[in-house]
Amino acid sequence: MGTRYVRRVALVTGVAALAAPAAAHAAVKLAVPTGCVYASSADTAQTIPYNLAGMAAGAHYTVSLDGQSVATGAADTTGSASGEFPAPVLGHTEKQATVSVSDGTTTDQQTIDLTNFDATITPSTGSARRAVRVSLFGWVGKTVFLHYLPPHSTKPARTIRVRKTGGRCGRGTARIAHLFPAGAKRGAWRLVFDTSRAYHSKAKLRIEYDTTLR
Repeated sequence: MGTRYVRRVALVTGVAALAAPAAAHAAVKLAVPTGCVYASSADTAQTIPYNLAGMAAGAHYTVSLDGQSVATGAADTTGSASGEFPAPVLGHTEKQATVSVSDGTTTDQQTIDLTNFDATITPSTGSARRAVRVSLFGWVGKTVFLHYLPPHSTKPARTIRVRKTGGRCGRGTARIAHLFPAGAKRGAWRLVFDTSRAYHSKAKLRIEYDTTLR
C-alpha cells in the first residue's frame, strides 16, 4: 500500500501582549514580542505587532525588519504609536531577526526569534508500513500527539505520543517504526498532529494530513 499527502495548517494565535516602552525625551523606543514569533508560510499568514514611544507628536516613523522597511506611520499627540507588519515566510527552520525603528532623528532596535510552525513526515511517499521521521517546528514547550482518523470516521483509531519539544522555539524529531499499523484499511485517512492526548477537531495548534492508502 502506498500513501500520498495533502497538508492543512491550523495556527490560531492571539496578538501578543506588548508592554508600552518607557518614553524618553526625544528618543524613540521600540517594543516587540518576546519569546518565539511565528513566521508566515505558503498557506498561513502571520503578523508581528509593535509599540513605539518617545517620539515627538506627529513624528513620522519607519519600522524595518533586517534593514527592509515593513511599516510606516505617525506618532499620536503623546509621541506613541502601535501597529503590526507581515511576518516573513520561513522554511523549516528558526532564526533571529532585527526589528528597528527610526523617527528621522533617533533609532532603536530589538531582536526577535522567528520560527516556522509545522510537522513533517519523511519520507513523504512509499509503503504504509515504512519507518518515518517526524520533524516538529514551532511547538513551543508542547508535547505533540499524532491521531489517526480512519476512512469515514471522525474519531481516531489510534493516537501516539510523538515527543515533547525542546529549545526556545519548540523543535524536535522522532522516529516512528511503522507509519501505519499492520492491517490498516485502504482508503482516505487523516493524520492530525496536535497537543492533546484526546482528539479535538478544533484544536488551536494542529497540522493535518489527508493521505490515501492504496
